[in-house]
Amino acid sequence: MALQTGLSFPLATSRRFANYESTVWDYDLLQSLPSKHSEEKPTKQVEKLKNEVKSLINREMEPLAKLELIDEVQRLGLKYQFELEIKDALNAVYSNTNNVGHTMMIFMLLHFVLDVFERFKDEKGEFKASLCEDVKGLLSMYEASFFGFEGESNIDEAKIFSTKSLMALKTSTSGSFGRKIEHALDMPIHWRLCFGYANPLAAE
Repeated sequence: MALQTGLSFPLATSRRFANYESTVWDYDLLQSLPSKHSEEKPTKQVEKLKNEVKSLINREMEPLAKLELIDEVQRLGLKYQFELEIKDALNAVYSNTNNVGHTMMIFMLLHFVLDVFERFKDEKGEFKASLCEDVKGLLSMYEASFFGFEGESNIDEAKIFSTKSLMALKTSTSGSFGRKIEHALDMPIHWRLCFGYANPLAAE
């Protein structure tokens, strides 16, 4: 005997369709619409910004501040826009500094001034012992030595000298420089991802 469930199912409700007309907005029509925004304005803004950056590069400032500015411009991929200004600025700093840190940074930015290491050698052709007192300069020399190519003897010598000197200073240097030495010897800064390198030094 069939069971009587007492359940009833409503009939499916039919959907009502609106009588929409087809749209007149097609791709060709949208592309043909006149724009109120002129291309001239963005171009003027770009030129204005370029002139401001050129003015910054040419402005008188401390060598380190100038080098850091140029480094930022190059990291942004804008070197091609300011090649002449950058070259003149770096040559001016190079001609007027004996600071090993500044010189190594110029080398990393240009890489064609291969005699940069010679000015820090003594009459015997060896790196001056006084360089070992400049931890920041040694770190810069160490980093710069990784920008060389195989067979560049000056760069190989700089790498050996800076590595040995930093290894000797590693145990006796504390604070932020001690940590920088440790991180640099573990892996050169430019080999690291920016975020990965920033974390260990974020609290400094």
